[in-house]
Amino acid sequence: SVLAIILTLVTHASLSASPVTSWSAVTALSLCAGHTLACSATQSQLCQVTTISITKFIFLIFLFTINIHNLNNMFQKVNLKNYFNNLKQFFKTNTISSLLLLVGNLVHLISLLSSSFIEEEHQTFYFIFVSLLLSLIYDQTTSLTQHSLHLTGRALLGLLVHRILRSFNQTGDKWSHLQDLTDFLIKNENFHIKMTLFIFASLYLTFVLMKNDNNISKLSKLAFGILIFINKFSITSKYFAQICFFLTFINICISEKVKMSKLFDTLLCLIIILHSDTNIIVIALIVLQLDLLHPLFASLLPSTRPLAYIWLGKVCFFYLGNSNSLASIDVGAGYAGMESFSPGIVSTLLAIHTYSGPVLVIVAYARQTDNLDSLYNCLFISLSAELSMFAVLASMLRYHLFVWTVFSPMLLYQGMHLLVITVLMSIVSVLHSL
Repeated sequence: SVLAIILTLVTHASLSASPVTSWSAVTALSLCAGHTLACSATQSQLCQVTTISITKFIFLIFLFTINIHNLNNMFQKVNLKNYFNNLKQFFKTNTISSLLLLVGNLVHLISLLSSSFIEEEHQTFYFIFVSLLLSLIYDQTTSLTQHSLHLTGRALLGLLVHRILRSFNQTGDKWSHLQDLTDFLIKNENFHIKMTLFIFASLYLTFVLMKNDNNISKLSKLAFGILIFINKFSITSKYFAQICFFLTFINICISEKVKMSKLFDTLLCLIIILHSDTNIIVIALIVLQLDLLHPLFASLLPSTRPLAYIWLGKVCFFYLGNSNSLASIDVGAGYAGMESFSPGIVSTLLAIHTYSGPVLVIVAYARQTDNLDSLYNCLFISLSAELSMFAVLASMLRYHLFVWTVFSPMLLYQGMHLLVITVLMSIVSVLHSL
């Protein structure tokens, strides 16, 4: 009977003039049905009548409502005849770089069939990303104009920045023991080199945050930059981190930037607070790389352009020292500014720290465009294909020797990545609709 009521409400929601209200009812009833099926035998923390569990339930309703509504809108726009016509036209008129984006995704999916490729997944993305930049350079050389030469120079600088960034943190399994730039900078004899690089990185990030803002917000962000420098190099205290968190959320209210720029600045401030001094240098280079590659990626077709940003986000994930091993998770980052354990806050901070690269890149793309349909489509297809394929593979290889060291951690990373991107795109969708 519960399923029949849900189907009735789904039909009503599709035809309703107020889809958000209708979809909220569908979501609430679906969660109640899930509670009846899953929590009737055992007591669940989500089902306890407390302020925290009620907040979690409301958040789940919000999250499911936004995404079900977005999926409903996406499927309503689907026309199979137009889809095949567009696909045929796509292969006729496309450039090498746009075709490489599709082929690269297939190559990455096939690489997940090997445990060795999973352990060294960063090498796959580094190779595909460099191939994309080289194909973009080739596309620009077909027409030798001043604009194409300008974009070629940006691509070459992007390759240089990429080579520097991948040298900061050795990741993976086979070569993680080799010395990298982070190991070089944390040595006592190289302290002055690290401080010099950190000062330049902090100044650049502060300039990015202060750009196109009012004077009060600029002063607040300047104070934020000074406190970050003191906290990272002089006085490591939870109170400095708490003040930085406070300034971050104050800037949301006093800044005059557009909503998506506010979201980008807020996430960038949170990422700066959570990461180490050497990784802040990496973050500054990532932001620089984004500025370099925005005009270059604009030459791609709108339907495939988000795939380039998704790849860049995955590459940035590995730039910051992450891997598909649980040992690379910095649990201490979740306790920045904390006096006691709080599951919600610690989990949120840990998720932002771990997925800083993909989150920052996707928001950077979202603030550059007014049409997010292609981003929704590319994220939906790429994440669902990757997670579905790997879930089937992990189930088939559940008795494999490396199930607990390779397949289970990778599946956990995939699931958490999907959750983080879902929450992020829900926020982006709400901000775009306001």
